Amino acid sequence: MARRALGESVELVLDANGAWSAEEAIARIRRLEPFGLAAVEQPVARHDLIGMARVRAAIHSPVVADESICTVADGERLLKEHACDLWNLRIGKCGGLLATLELVRMAADNGVGCSLGVLVGETGILASAGRLLAACVRELRYLEHDDSGMKPEDPARLSPVTAGRAWAPVDTPGLGVEMDHVRLEALSEARTAWMRSAEPARSSSTSSWSESVRAGE
Repeated sequence: MARRALGESVELVLDANGAWSAEEAIARIRRLEPFGLAAVEQPVARHDLIGMARVRAAIHSPVVADESICTVADGERLLKEHACDLWNLRIGKCGGLLATLELVRMAADNGVGCSLGVLVGETGILASAGRLLAACVRELRYLEHDDSGMKPEDPARLSPVTAGRAWAPVDTPGLGVEMDHVRLEALSEARTAWMRSAEPARSSSTSSWSESVRAGE
């Protein structure tokens, strides 16, 4: 249905989020490959690298590691098992800009491709870091669309994505984030009000816990 609706020009990526066993993944992917899969992301559980390697050997579509790649140690294990063709990296998942860049370079040195993803609920500050990395690193094969910093309540101002490209702050210090101080002040006031309203409940909970401890003594 998706292929019929989107046509042949749109790439389809299947993401199982680690839900399948190797056997299930192979059977399901083989049934879907006639529709033209650009890649299959995380077909098995995070730590099942042997299973992922089995899936990779049994199908034609490239296999992408997502939950399985967070650290350099993860990358080393994936390379050792020849478990995948691409790594889906996220700055928030992989430990920041420099740690993510290290993984990009490790992958490139070993013939593995990389895509740059975004996390659900990213703030504009983190999205800006992703845009900076995407602008500076040519090894990235795929870039997930990011609109995280365009939510009305986000105090970080980001320009919209146009023609599939995002503006990146390459000529300014740091991430080049411009803050909306009116929004920031509103968020600060809302947080203060929430903390004041929650204080009686926290005090009551602390008192109950203290009384339970004394009763136990």
